[in-house]
Amino acid sequence: MENIIKLLQERLQLYQIAEKKAKQENELSRARRFNRGIKTLKELLNNVQVGKPINESDIPPQLPSHAIDETNANILETNKTESTEENIATSMADTILSEKIDIVEKPTSTKNIDEKALKLLKDRQQEYKIAAIAWKRAGNMKEALQLLNIAKHFDIVISAVNEGETVDLSDMPLSPNIPDSTTIISSNEKSEKTENERQGKSSTDITSAEVKSSSPENLEAALIERLEACKKMKATAETEGNSHKARRYGRICKQFEDAIKLYVRGKPIPLDELPTLPGFEPLTIATQSVLDPEIEKNNKPSEPKLPTSSESESFENKISSDPKTPISPSRVQIGKKQVQKTSHAEKQLALLQQRQHELKQAALNAKKDGDIELARTYLRQAKGIDPLIEASKGGLPVDMNSIPLSPQAKKELNADSIIGLLNDSFTIINTEDCLEETTGTDEQIYENLESQLTKQIKVN
Repeated sequence: MENIIKLLQERLQLYQIAEKKAKQENELSRARRFNRGIKTLKELLNNVQVGKPINESDIPPQLPSHAIDETNANILETNKTESTEENIATSMADTILSEKIDIVEKPTSTKNIDEKALKLLKDRQQEYKIAAIAWKRAGNMKEALQLLNIAKHFDIVISAVNEGETVDLSDMPLSPNIPDSTTIISSNEKSEKTENERQGKSSTDITSAEVKSSSPENLEAALIERLEACKKMKATAETEGNSHKARRYGRICKQFEDAIKLYVRGKPIPLDELPTLPGFEPLTIATQSVLDPEIEKNNKPSEPKLPTSSESESFENKISSDPKTPISPSRVQIGKKQVQKTSHAEKQLALLQQRQHELKQAALNAKKDGDIELARTYLRQAKGIDPLIEASKGGLPVDMNSIPLSPQAKKELNADSIIGLLNDSFTIINTEDCLEETTGTDEQIYENLESQLTKQIKVN
């Protein structure tokens, strides 16, 4: 029994040393295997000490010589003669401590560091680093990178000196050239100039965009002002109980609302058809051209040449001198329609340009609000319309459904859907609005209706 206990104790010590060595060498699988052997040895040792019988085949096998250090093997051989475990532990601790002391003392005794050379190398390395920063500030990145690479090479030489090697300092590079203060100032001035130019360009772009967006607002403001005044008149008529007057002002309000919708869509507004409210100046074509220059720009290619004042005077004289050839109103109306008529390609081009302008304006508004990502998306969408505009100019058809909607177009779409649901395009006319009485026989009523319809056709 004593022999088995001694064998188990020796085997346990070997496995513990092997586990420690495997952990030091980062061999985790071997360390786990040795740990399992330690557990089985401890279990067997406890069973033997209690007096239980054990199977010798369950004892973990003898470890090879490479699994443990030679020093540890020698320690075990010398400690085999000792009887107690305490002597073994103390002798092992003494040998480990003596080995550690020897390991610590050896490098200090062998290394001879040249302090002067080390200081000189570190100073020269610092000079190269400072010079690299100075050249970077001066704007010469190539020189700065070259100096930085030389400074990194000093690390290798400094580590060699720290290990006690002798280094020949005759090959050490000389002190680097540092840029003058004038070059640094000139580079700073250049950078400031470029920044100022960029800021100036951005400010001019913003101001031009603001001017473009603010100029059409005058016509819209005039229409909204007249609409508000008309609504007030309608409200006063309703309070007075004058239903006929209230209905008339309601129809006028509808006309101004339709005009505002046409303006928002970028279409021409028939200002001559709008009624002039009391206390307001009439909205003429001249005021529209002054208030809304953008609509004129979009409609310029589609407008034909208007006759000069001399041509119009001669034309009027011809009409007055030749009373036998009166011009029918239908021909005049057809002429007016031909002047206002534009081709499908030009309408398409105008719509594309309008949508691009709306997207750019939306990008500017998003940038002012601080939403940079939304501004970028609107700007990308506006840029994407450029090839479509080029294609439209070349006479190619463009799929209008592929054009991205601007916030303004989305609002119009929602408004149109609401108007369609309400069916607001129809006007309800009561019997009070009819001037002629509907009394009489059926034939008289039909004749009256026919005359009213012919009058409406002539007016339109």
